[in-house]
Formats: sequence, C-alpha cells, structure tokens
Amino acid sequence: MSEKANKILTRLIDSGKGWKSLSSDEWVDLLSYDSEYASKCDAVNGWERFNGSDWVELLKNNPRFAEKCGEYNGEKDFTVWNTIELLKAHPHLIDICPLLNSTDAKIWITGWLIDGPCRL
Repeated sequence: MSEKANKILTRLIDSGKGWKSLSSDEWVDLLSYDSEYASKCDAVNGWERFNGSDWVELLKNNPRFAEKCGEYNGEKDFTVWNTIELLKAHPHLIDICPLLNSTDAKIWITGWLIDGPCRL
C-alpha cells in the first residue's frame, strides 16, 4: 500500500468519521492507488467534490476514470495547462478535453505536445 493511502485510511479509522469525511485530494490519492475505492466514493458522492485539477491528477494516475469524469462533467473545469499535463501522460484522452472541441485546437495541442511551445 502506498504511504499516502495508508495515512488516509489510518486517519479515517482513527477519526471514526467515515468515507464522507475525505477531501477530494484524499479521494484522488486513494483512487490513484486502487480503483476498488470507487464504490466507496460512489456511495458518498465523493466525486462531486472534485475540481478540474483533481480530475486531471486522478486521470494521470488512473485513466480508467475518464468515463466517471464525463459523468460528473469534471472536464468543464480543465484549464489549458492541466489539459496539456493530462495529455502528456495520456494522449488518447484528447477527446474528453472540452478545450479541444475543434479540429484546429486538437492539431495545435498535438503539435505542442510533440514539438513544444511555439516561439514567436
């Protein structure tokens, strides 16, 4: 078990507060470690706490949650920079990124990922 996941679970047990007490950062750490915690997150609507940065961090570590991100419209909070960060890790997720809703934007970002930022 990862050190972060172990600390989160220990705090959860010691506090006696239950799964609802977890922050979005703690959910991201747990779900990045083991996707089996998704059912616990479902049970307490933990997904609703996620912002764009949380979704990007989770998807970088566990891209299997792309569908869940779409369910909760998590991609609506993506910024240009965290979109680039996500696509560097998982270029196949390009279609879930709303900032890239045009072919021109997809061509630009793909070029940026391959060649780096444009220099004027």
